[in-house]
Amino acid sequence: MMGAGSALLVFFSAFLLAAEILAKSRGLSGVAGLLLMGWYVGGHWGTTSGWWLAALLVGMGLVILDGKLLQDGTLATIGAILVLVGLVIPTENWLTGTLVAFAWITGLALSPLSLKVLPKRDWLEKIVLKFAMSNDTGYSSLNRNYRELVGLEGTALTDMRPSGTIRIGNGRFSAVTNGHWVQKGARVRVLSVDGVKILVETVEEPPINLPKKRDNP
Repeated sequence: MMGAGSALLVFFSAFLLAAEILAKSRGLSGVAGLLLMGWYVGGHWGTTSGWWLAALLVGMGLVILDGKLLQDGTLATIGAILVLVGLVIPTENWLTGTLVAFAWITGLALSPLSLKVLPKRDWLEKIVLKFAMSNDTGYSSLNRNYRELVGLEGTALTDMRPSGTIRIGNGRFSAVTNGHWVQKGARVRVLSVDGVKILVETVEEPPINLPKKRDNP
């Protein structure tokens, strides 16, 4: 089998097999990928010892096992490497082997493009963030609660050099100053909130107006 033909078979086989794991294709993508892989194997049958075929089959089995059951990527990675070894070994020369290896890696890398025309599998839906983390979708309740602290006053529970802990109402929060030190017990005011980063400043205590001592007549 010519080098370019082998590389094309491997590329489309890798693309279709990976697409079967990522997308709901009713098994058609997987069947097509296996047929192309079988075509490749048939074209190289008898060119060398058969252990490459064992590596190929075991690798594909690990990929399928990971995609259908475990879904953590560990077995799939090992399987993909074994398949790569099984594909390259029976090639006639180093140039063909390089083309085949490149085709396998490229096919796997481009397989997510299948999701543009096919729906994602359920396991993939669970790990893909489908909605923007915005105020409208309710995912920023923590940030919103922190933003409500802006303008409130509290007390420094620790020395702030420039970070430390403050108390506002019944809550304890980590906060920072604009670089200046604040002593424990000082009054502070929240200037701004960036995510969960609270910026505070000291509050100057109003002067105590003592009653004037009257002169005795």
